[in-house]
Amino acid sequence: FTGVECWHAMENKVMSIQLSNFGLTGEFPPGISNCTSLTALNLSSNNLFGPIPLDIWKLIPYVTSLDLSSNNLLGEIPPDITNLSYLNELRLDRNQLTGQIPPAIALLRRLKIFSFANNRLSGPVPKFDGDRVFFTAESYANNSGLCGPPLADCNGDNDHRSKKSDNDQDSFIIGFVVGWPVAAVSVFAVTWFYIPSTWAEKVMKRRNKKNGKERRGKEQSKRNIGGKNGEN
Repeated sequence: FTGVECWHAMENKVMSIQLSNFGLTGEFPPGISNCTSLTALNLSSNNLFGPIPLDIWKLIPYVTSLDLSSNNLLGEIPPDITNLSYLNELRLDRNQLTGQIPPAIALLRRLKIFSFANNRLSGPVPKFDGDRVFFTAESYANNSGLCGPPLADCNGDNDHRSKKSDNDQDSFIIGFVVGWPVAAVSVFAVTWFYIPSTWAEKVMKRRNKKNGKERRGKEQSKRNIGGKNGEN
């Protein structure tokens, strides 16, 4: 059959269905579950409508490539689509899909290519590990409600960063007000205790010498006063 490829010519195990732009009309075909060995499904550029089946992962559990782009599919992306653990490629762009992209999409470790562009999706995009930076903004283009890297930040992220910045600024001011006097006292204490001993000895000698002169002066004054009293 055109667009249908089997594993071997002598058996009826379908490996791949490629029916892009075949003028197909209707909902996603549940009978495709009969192709139990299917690894690739491309139904793009047709007139499929209605929702993506909630149990799509049961219908095509072994697919590595799924392309439903350029149709008229409606509703939300089913969360259990993330159970398609063999996916390397997922294309759902150019439909009428709404709601949030399932966050668990980021857990599909085999996924290398995907696109959700040109839908009506909203909310934060999945947070992929840093080693999978090849998912760019083009994968989410023309979904005005989507946010988060590599797109614009979500409002919650901005508020969180703003609050963190304010808290950091307050902490700096408080730390400066409290820390400056402590630092000044510490510098004074360190300076005092580490004054060279020779300098300290000179200060003490000068003080003792001055005190000695004062004592001798007082004693001389007492003797002079005592001498005058004796003469009288």
